Amino acid sequence: MNDTDIAKRNARRHHPGMSTVQVVNSYNDWNSYDDDMRENNYRGPRIIADTVNKYLTDKRAKILDVAAGTGLVAEHLLNRYGFDNLDALEPSETLVQIANGKKLYTNISTELITDKPTSIPSETYDCVLTAGGMGQGHIPCAGLDELLRLARQGAFICIVMRAAYLTEVQEYNGRLEPKMEQMVAEGRWTLLERTIVNNYSWENDGIVYVYQKM
Repeated sequence: MNDTDIAKRNARRHHPGMSTVQVVNSYNDWNSYDDDMRENNYRGPRIIADTVNKYLTDKRAKILDVAAGTGLVAEHLLNRYGFDNLDALEPSETLVQIANGKKLYTNISTELITDKPTSIPSETYDCVLTAGGMGQGHIPCAGLDELLRLARQGAFICIVMRAAYLTEVQEYNGRLEPKMEQMVAEGRWTLLERTIVNNYSWENDGIVYVYQKM
């Protein structure tokens, strides 16, 4: 299977019009996830791990990996940087089974990030991150409120996503960044970084956001 075929397989999880349920089911059918999402195709896990390490100095900081997949982000956080207090939130049972086998996380929740709160207590984490969790049928704009709720005061919220999704995904077009800016204006969080990165996935640019909870 060449990289073009793999890119097409990834794109099937981001097809316009897909519902959240359809997206989760598509990940449940993706048994070759780790092979397909190796670093020469998808650099999101390394990018966000590098970003977290830049802002977090305490290696025992409590981190939540949202849309964690099989734990690719956690592998970088643990093996490269020594962060070992990691929880995950991932709704795909197939990917959770793989992640469980790697023994990277203390706790894994199979809930979705939606416009409703999860069962995770408020202000639990020193860092809430997601790499690849934004896309068609993935985390909605309203999900930013939940990412923030789960973070402690002073905690970091880190997001990396494909830059083109800001306009290609209807849910985000003209809504995601205005929502982020509104949350700044309301004094709920402050923007620390907004950076465009090259070769985020299959030579597509990515965008990194880092906020700190006020």
